[in-house]
Amino acid sequence: MAEEILLVDDESYIRKMYTSYLTNKGYKIISAQSGEEAIQYFMLKRFQIKLLIVDYRLPDMYGTEFIRKVRSFKKDIPIILISGFLDENIKKEASNLGIGYILEKPFTISELSLLVKNIMEDEQYISGEIGNDDFASYMEMCSQNKISGVFFVNLPGINVRFFLQEGVLEYAESSIQEGQNAFFQIFMHEGQLFFRKMDYEDPPVKMIDLPVDFAMLEAMRLKDTIFRDFLCEEGCENLNYNGIIYKKPIKKVEMPVLHPIELKILLAIDKEINIEDIADKIGLKQETVFRGIKTLLEKEILSLKDKKAFTILIIDDSLVTRRIVKKMIQKHFKDVMIIEASEGVLGIDKAKEFSPDIIFLDIVMPGIDGYEICREIRKIAGLKDTQVYFLTSKKGFFDRMKAQLVGANGYISKPFKPEEIYRIIKNKGGKG
Repeated sequence: MAEEILLVDDESYIRKMYTSYLTNKGYKIISAQSGEEAIQYFMLKRFQIKLLIVDYRLPDMYGTEFIRKVRSFKKDIPIILISGFLDENIKKEASNLGIGYILEKPFTISELSLLVKNIMEDEQYISGEIGNDDFASYMEMCSQNKISGVFFVNLPGINVRFFLQEGVLEYAESSIQEGQNAFFQIFMHEGQLFFRKMDYEDPPVKMIDLPVDFAMLEAMRLKDTIFRDFLCEEGCENLNYNGIIYKKPIKKVEMPVLHPIELKILLAIDKEINIEDIADKIGLKQETVFRGIKTLLEKEILSLKDKKAFTILIIDDSLVTRRIVKKMIQKHFKDVMIIEASEGVLGIDKAKEFSPDIIFLDIVMPGIDGYEICREIRKIAGLKDTQVYFLTSKKGFFDRMKAQLVGANGYISKPFKPEEIYRIIKNKGGKG
């Protein structure tokens, strides 16, 4: 009897994307768009279903309510809870229900796939090739869900081994050093890395004892030579966390708690908020700076008088195409923030988050295609003024007709001329 995964999400494009990707990985997927529908499927196939993937916000009930009902029939079934609105109350509710895994949107399909593999396959280890940013997200998930294991990471010329006990880094070693600096080496590397996770075992010696998200933060601080300590006129006090010193400003007035990245952005702002300049100055991605400024505005630490940066979103599964288009735009235009997405669901999430002025979109991609992505974007009320242009190798008459029917503003065939891109951006208001 085949083991199956029950996927519960009210967004049709998300169900289609996850189903397509996980089916290609060899899993059998049952999908439901509501809690009640999912309960019916579960009652029919509860002995075959080995894993639940559940969105927190369903049209007829919260995902946790659905999980509570399922738990009354099958207490030990593993569950991945997905949420774009994760707060302490949801985390507490999930913990009380014994939900072992939480993924916060936006995340990549590769992160979900790794987590599913970890749960579904009774192997000694999981492994995969993954980008540096995705590995950092995976480590955050390990910290959040208190994952234990021994990790082996292969970098160009260097191998790193580290031990996690319930999300806490206990020991790390590489071919050239041991201790926390060996772990930091992973995040000094850019690009793809290969990792393998084994079952937990006791390390040679417990020499670190640092939550892995703290360790990543410290690694990023060391990586950025322009990082400024938490300085203020009154001076700083040192906070010692198991031998690692963090500086905290002494302030006469209470201020909201700032994430180090938020403080880093705040210190880098000069007379006006220029996302591109700030990103270059402190060595962060423009979209990271954008998110940081967004949270500073929400905390009322900043007031934004200027118009938001002119924003372009490129959705294409080809890294080469994304880089070519990005460099082409950056060479010709100033003060333009470029966001990238390698897949449809992530692209839609980033469109919702950043409200881009222009979206350049490929048609042929794994999971959901460009037509369906465009159709979903056109349903989002806050993106009525966003222009969508297909950037594709398809040149047929019916392809162009279909692009118009789903609401695209234009259609550019590959290979394209830079002037075609420039004209679109200038007409929308981008400054050259």
